[in-house]
Amino acid sequence: MESDANANIKPNKKKSSNKIDPAVAALMAFGTFQAEHEDFAFDMSESHKDRLSHFDGV
Repeated sequence: MESDANANIKPNKKKSSNKIDPAVAALMAFGTFQAEHEDFAFDMSESHKDRLSHFDGV
């Protein structure tokens, strides 16, 4: 995973000989769907929000 100055995270396989796997591709597609359909509601529990706020990458 890689993050930018705005704390956005994304998978990064530049250093790996492997390709992005189907599970990661599905997550990326879901994120794109959410970005393009702002009326789509996706709520996270407070514990998930807390864990995500402390995520520093893999």
